[in-house]
Amino acid sequence: MNIFNNHHNTVDQEVIINGISIQPKECVAFQGVLVDDHLSLSDYVDTLVSDCYKRLYLQRQLKILGMNQQGLTRSLRRIFDFICGP
Repeated sequence: MNIFNNHHNTVDQEVIINGISIQPKECVAFQGVLVDDHLSLSDYVDTLVSDCYKRLYLQRQLKILGMNQQGLTRSLRRIFDFICGP
């Protein structure tokens, strides 16, 4: 049984391994990282960049609302921790 399409070498139907049905997906999360069907990390990077923009926007809003420097520094460190991971 040929499960691969000759043009793109992608799985076009379910695969059964040890009686477990595995459906093809365009993008899956593996240990917190999004990997698409081309083994590209572009979805993961796009999500990470989007989350960073949201957090930096919040940081700017806190500054506009008058948060003190110590609070801004603490919040910025959390943003960097988020970006760099544990």
